Amino acid sequence: MAKADLVEDANEQLQRDLAALREDLKALRNDVVAIGSAKAKAASASVEDQVHRASDKAKKFISAADEETKGAFEAVRSNVRENPIASLGAAVAFGMIVGRGMFRK
Repeated sequence: MAKADLVEDANEQLQRDLAALREDLKALRNDVVAIGSAKAKAASASVEDQVHRASDKAKKFISAADEETKGAFEAVRSNVRENPIASLGAAVAFGMIVGRGMFRK
């Protein structure tokens, strides 16, 4: 009977070892999930930061372009008021050049 007791003890020890291994694997899985989640959050924050910076740059660019356009428009308006005949002649010449370009075959 000593062999039967040894086999049963070995079987019980194996069962305990398997239960401990299952618990270790569960803990490992939880750790991997936590690490992956933390890295995903960090990556998401990094992407959000980059999008925010790009948005700020785009807003600044649009604002600067708007100011330049307003300045150019005011310069043209002022030039037309100061030199109406020359402005009319330039507009006619420009229209003729564009018309020739469009209707040339």
